[in-house]
Parts: sequence; structure tokens; C-alpha cells
Amino acid sequence: MFRHLMLVSIILGCGSSMWAQCTSQKISECEGYCGQISQRTQGNSSYTQCLNSCEQGCRQQPPSCKKAIGAIIPKYYILGLVYAPPGCTNTSSLKCPTVSSVSYEASSSMGTKVSTQTDFSSNTNATVKVDFTVPGVAKFEAGASGPGYQNVSSDSTSQTVSKGQSVNISVLGNGDGVDHTQDAFILLLNPAVAVEETQQIVNGQCGSVVAHWYLGLSGSAGTEQWYVVYVEWLKDPSLIPKSVAQQLQALGFTTADYQTILSLDPFWNGSTQIDGSRFIPTINSFPYEPPLQKRDCNDGVCSCLSLSSTITNQFETDVQKQSQRQYSVDVTVKASDIDLSIFSAEVSAEEKLTWTSTSTNDNIISDSQSATATVVCPSATYQGPTTMTIYWDTLFGSFVFVPTVLTPQMMILSQGFVTDILGRSVAHEPVTLSIGRKTYHTWTNNRGEYVFFTPAHRGVFRLPASGQVLIRGKGHVITVPSAHKLHISVP
Repeated sequence: MFRHLMLVSIILGCGSSMWAQCTSQKISECEGYCGQISQRTQGNSSYTQCLNSCEQGCRQQPPSCKKAIGAIIPKYYILGLVYAPPGCTNTSSLKCPTVSSVSYEASSSMGTKVSTQTDFSSNTNATVKVDFTVPGVAKFEAGASGPGYQNVSSDSTSQTVSKGQSVNISVLGNGDGVDHTQDAFILLLNPAVAVEETQQIVNGQCGSVVAHWYLGLSGSAGTEQWYVVYVEWLKDPSLIPKSVAQQLQALGFTTADYQTILSLDPFWNGSTQIDGSRFIPTINSFPYEPPLQKRDCNDGVCSCLSLSSTITNQFETDVQKQSQRQYSVDVTVKASDIDLSIFSAEVSAEEKLTWTSTSTNDNIISDSQSATATVVCPSATYQGPTTMTIYWDTLFGSFVFVPTVLTPQMMILSQGFVTDILGRSVAHEPVTLSIGRKTYHTWTNNRGEYVFFTPAHRGVFRLPASGQVLIRGKGHVITVPSAHKLHISVP
């Protein structure tokens, strides 16, 4: 059972003024009946006595049924996960010009939809309701423009909590390639699940229990306590900064908690598998090549593509994919007078609450979110894949940078090379491909080449017969798909 207990129980009795079984129809029936009796008995039975007797059944006091409010205090809740962009490793011959970064600013509402439905007993009707108050539990602010995370919507079974428009979440990328140990989780350290328990009155008797709940913040001040913690720290807790480690230790975080959090990042252990039910390819890709080393360049090292751009979650297809993940956390405080029978046996026995995180509506709508990406090219010694594809995590609403090798299983939509009027390669130039309602984005590589492709074969999708490649404001109509390399000359 729960060892640390908290808080409030209220027993409500309803007076006769609150008990509405004596309807106007019932009173009219009593008045008619007693009038007839009084006439037949010629006054031997008092009309008033008859009326009082007739109404006695419907003016009985109802039973005193329980209504309790309280809070369950889980150890943490995962507000978000942001993935590191590809970076650059400094070498003796080449110093990286800057650090790669991806920043989620005002135009992003990164968040997730939360539910605890599986923790309530199957015999309990549990729904989300945010119009009651529990002492010691603050509510998330409503809307999407506040200084922290906001309650942006709710339905009967879940609540959506997203980053406020004024919150800026950034993550850096250091070192060649994509280092997912630099991925960052945003942990809410003071979540609370407010619970209202009510017994329904059926036929004058206390009946089944109805539970309402919402996600809030423990502490009446309403202050969000959240930390950004990196995969590297979770894999090796000795790397956690002292101030952060002390806070997590005070909250009882264990190695098991760190492993639970890591399990929400499928790349934490070096895996490169893409879960197609959770991650959707966007229409953004770019070359990720080391600089060429040639004598005619500065100090023998040529320039390379440094990407600085706004990227959006415009998807390749219009198929909406909703992802869901569950994870369990310890419950450190439980409301003392809430009936444990409204919770599943696992919650009571193991003192754990299971969060169910699901894609928000914003996360599965194409072109609804954006971020600012600054990506520098790798060092001259980099030997990994030279193309980056950008995917979208529908669960947390964040971008994933995926090193990509073109294979025969992929469909080439268009490819070509760009030169100036003197026949010299035009490197690092933005190029777009418009097909129907989709506009793909990429850049030319060090040799002036570009390629548009689909990460997975799209043979099952119907493509328009033609598209338009645009570079430096000049359009070129092409057939789609096309393995032919288009030569474009630009001024």
C-alpha cells in the first residue's frame, strides 16, 4: 500500500432543499388525489394531512454518499524529447566555425498528450475534468502563450500539455555525425494527478464510483520545476552536474528511472532503426559532407555547406500517424482518503503510475510546426553518410536528423548538377522540387550535385507525372520520377 499519504476528504449530505425527487408533476398528483379523498370523506380526512402523507415518500433525505478529492504525486513526467543535430569535430588542421544547434521557438508547440486511463479500475468510470480544485495542486495555465508548458486542450480520456509560445528549447550537436547521447529530455519534476471521486446516487442509494482527474503541478504556487537532462547523463549518472544530481537524488531517482526515461529515445543505445509508426519523413534533406581538400583553396581546405534554415514538419504523405508509448513511475505521495478500489490492483500493489503519452493533434498535422536549424559540415576526416534526411517524431513533436545512404530501394524523384556559365560547379546552392502540393528542399553538394528522393519506396503512392525544379528563381519542368541527371546552368 502507499506509505506516504496526503490529503483531503469531504463527505457531503444533501438537505431537503437539495433533494429534487418531489417533482411538480408528483405534487400535482398528490393535490388531485387528496382533493378527491377529502370530498369522498366529507372532511373526515384533512386535506393537509393527506397531502403531507402523500409527499412523505419523495421528501425523504437522500443517503450521505462519499465525495473525496486528493492527489497522486508521481516522481516525474516526460514533457519532451529533442534530438541533437549533426555537428563537427575540431581537428588540428580545421577548427569548426561554430556549433550545430536546433531551436524550438515561438512557432513550435512541442508537447505530448497524456493519459492515465489504464491505472483506473475497469469498474470505475474515469474521465478528464479540469473544473475542480485540489488543495496543493496547481493547474497548468490554459492557452499556448505562457512562460512555461500549457494545458492546450483536453477530452474525456486525455489532456494535451505543450510548450508555451514564449519558451525556447534548444539542443546542440558537437562532433562529426549525429551523437544521440546529446539528445535531451525535458522532465517535469513536480507533476500531480488531481483526483475527484464521487459516488452516484441511483434510486435513492449510493451506487458506483465516478472518478475525474487532470494533470497539474504539486505545490500551490503553480511553479513548473523541470530540468533538461541529456542521454549521456542518463547512461552514466556520474556525468550529471552536481546541482542537478542532488535534486534528482532528493526526489529518489534511481538507475531504474534513468533506464525508463532512456527507453523513450529509440536511438539512445546507438540503434539506427526508424520506427515507421512513430517517425515520419519530412520533405527536407541536405548534403553533409566534409570540406574538400585542394591546393587552390584557403590553406588547402575548401569551404563546405553550413546550413542555417527554418525547417518545417511538412510530410512526404498526407497519411496521419499517431504514436503511443507507456512508461511507469513511482508514486511517492497518495491521497489518504481516496478509495484505492478506484485504481487498478497494480497501482495499489506496486505504488506505480503508468503514463500513456500519445501524439498530439499538432504533431500529426503536416506543416504545423517548425524549428530553426544551424548545422555545420563535419571535419575533413569524417567518413560517414553524406546525406541527412530529416524525420519528425510524432510522439514528442521534434525533428530527428538521420544519416542516409541512397539505396536501390529508394525512389529518386529528380537529380542533377548545377554549373555557372563558365562550366564551374555551383556548390551549396538551395534547390527545391515542387510536385503537386509538396515542395521538397535540399542543397547542392561540394560538386554542385543535388538529388531528391524518398527515404522509402513510394510505389504505392500516386505521384504527379511532372514537377518543377527551381534554383536561383529559374524553374525547370521535369518528369517524375526521373533517373536522368538534369544539367542546369545558372548565371
